[in-house]
Amino acid sequence: LGDAGVAALSGHLVGGHLRPDSLLLSQNRIGDAGATHLATAIAGAPTWRLRVLGLGENLIGPAGGVQLIRALSGVRLNSLNLSGNRLDDSCALELAAALGSKRPLATSLQELRLEGNHVGETGALAIAKAVEEGGGTRLRSLSLRNNSLASGSGAERALRHACAARKIKCLT
Repeated sequence: LGDAGVAALSGHLVGGHLRPDSLLLSQNRIGDAGATHLATAIAGAPTWRLRVLGLGENLIGPAGGVQLIRALSGVRLNSLNLSGNRLDDSCALELAAALGSKRPLATSLQELRLEGNHVGETGALAIAKAVEEGGGTRLRSLSLRNNSLASGSGAERALRHACAARKIKCLT
């Protein structure tokens, strides 16, 4: 599919021709440009009832990731898979802000998959703090395995503690 395919798909989403509740686009070589097109489509379709978004194993980096997460903060998404991309602390900070807000994503997200990215201590600590402070009120599963976290690090311990306190399945 790639970025060009996502651009075409996004045109149909913005035009109202498609309104899927699930959008599974994993392993499609989608990069920052494609993520940005998708973010624009999501932001431009406020009545769209997207519940599941799968973008795992693509090529999305910080630029596209931040734009996508900002757009998704206004969506009542149940499941978000961004595993196996190139997301870093800037994306994790954006997610932490979205989870800690009163925006729709914070009150609907149940599963968040970020494994296999480049999230480090700063991003993981921000997510841990958002969870600890009650962000992501419906969150039940959080995966940050295979990121840039040292085993037994402060960020890993903070994530485990925050998740345990809320009975959230946490994989680090």
